[in-house]
Amino acid sequence: MQRMAIKRADYGDFNNNDVFDGRASIDAQCSPLSNCQVKSRCGGRRSCALTMGSNLLPSPYCRDTSKEIYIEYTCVDSKSSSLGSSIITAATKMRLTHWANEGFIQIKDGLIWRTVKEEHWDKNRQKMLCQHLGFKETNTNDISSNFQIGAGRDIATGSLVCYSKRPRETSCCINLVPSTSTSNTKMTWAKCKICDKPLSLSDDNKFSRNKVFSGSGGSKYYGNVRSNRVGWCASGSTSYLLLDLQKEYHLTHVMVIADRKQTKWSNSYSMKHSRAETLIDSSRSIQITENQNGYQASITQLDRVYNARYIKIQSNRKTDFCLRIELCGEVETPAPVNDIKVTPSNTSAQGSRTEFSITGLTRFTKYTVTIYAGDGSSQWSSSIDKIFTTNTAVPSGAPGLVAFTNRSKEQLTVSWSTPSRTSQNDKANDTSCGAEWYIVVVTLVSGIIIGILLSYIVSCSRRKFRRTQPQSNHEPKTTEADTTYQELDLTKLNTEDNYQSLRVNAEEESTYTDLNQTRDVEDNYQSLT
Repeated sequence: MQRMAIKRADYGDFNNNDVFDGRASIDAQCSPLSNCQVKSRCGGRRSCALTMGSNLLPSPYCRDTSKEIYIEYTCVDSKSSSLGSSIITAATKMRLTHWANEGFIQIKDGLIWRTVKEEHWDKNRQKMLCQHLGFKETNTNDISSNFQIGAGRDIATGSLVCYSKRPRETSCCINLVPSTSTSNTKMTWAKCKICDKPLSLSDDNKFSRNKVFSGSGGSKYYGNVRSNRVGWCASGSTSYLLLDLQKEYHLTHVMVIADRKQTKWSNSYSMKHSRAETLIDSSRSIQITENQNGYQASITQLDRVYNARYIKIQSNRKTDFCLRIELCGEVETPAPVNDIKVTPSNTSAQGSRTEFSITGLTRFTKYTVTIYAGDGSSQWSSSIDKIFTTNTAVPSGAPGLVAFTNRSKEQLTVSWSTPSRTSQNDKANDTSCGAEWYIVVVTLVSGIIIGILLSYIVSCSRRKFRRTQPQSNHEPKTTEADTTYQELDLTKLNTEDNYQSLRVNAEEESTYTDLNQTRDVEDNYQSLT
């Protein structure tokens, strides 16, 4: 008895005025599916009837069903090896190897899980496979081709094409030849998306197995609930899974899927959440979309789940089930601090709104204060910076090395050195410092000059008073003398006649006597003029 061995089944417009045109171009997008469908439905059969339509060639591969399928086949003996009696044309169990949403494609062939090598793998096939497994395509939907398996592995080579039959329903065409790898072999790798921001519970650095995962009932290996593990299996009516995420999260999605072997699962779950473990049982319960089969993930979008640190998941119906999960969302951080005001003083600063005090600062120094808000789980808000300068202070030490460097009739130049560093109060380099010392010096110099004038006026007054008393008739002798003093011009102070010039007549001799002489008995004094 003979049967059909299908060689090819290409889709295209082969009808040229009711004449078959074997040279016509094939539809490159639809032909991979048409080949898989015809080979899986007709290969090894004595007869085969196909109806062109969306059931046979559905979108997105074959949008135009007005064309034809060109089939090449031969009739061979029933026992011929070309029929491939062990060809895999259906698989009720399918999975990805490394994570629930990423890895090599494997199908269950009897008791054996075989790794698939899809001969025409592309972005569209990856997208439809992800949809079939309950996921979405990744944002870039890149194709990875550098992953290998070693020799001696159970593999299956051929066509695996998934497609949409109707909204939210998919199917896959399978035509795979089973074999065993003889060397390192590149295999098909698929990557699907659960959500935009998965928490990645499989990351041991972020979610320690011993700290995060616990529960009650069934297996004690609660960490196996992660998507890259074999799954956690429960037993008993009170079984539940408890997660302590260590931080508070805003959760947006939860994914549930059966264990890796796809042995058992629940079709109804509930989830509770709270920021404190003691409050979780009294929190509201959220229904999670059920698993319809073992290979397909179920992803539930969550509404207004904030401040969630503790997560409790349990089955509503079955008491004997296995589970793997993934959560999506992001860590909640405190709101940033606003309206902070810093009021500096000489060596400290005070902050407003949330009170704080900073001491031990240096005078006249610029500081930057960076302020965060934090919570009990060591989460921090974005920061703000406040810049301030501590107040200035008058130097506590006096200037040194004061000297008159230049004198003229109307100007006196004074120089000095700054105080020692320990007594500057960090203001020695301030330009206002010089002005303050200048005022002090001018005041001192003015006081000296005024003191000299007052002494001179008093001396003159006493001399005039004594002239009114009887004195000897001798006149003081006037002699020529060299000039020994510069005139002290006090700008207009010598306008009245009762002031005498301090300048000695250059043509007279000096007849001054020592002012420290003891007054004689006759009260004879020498004139200063």
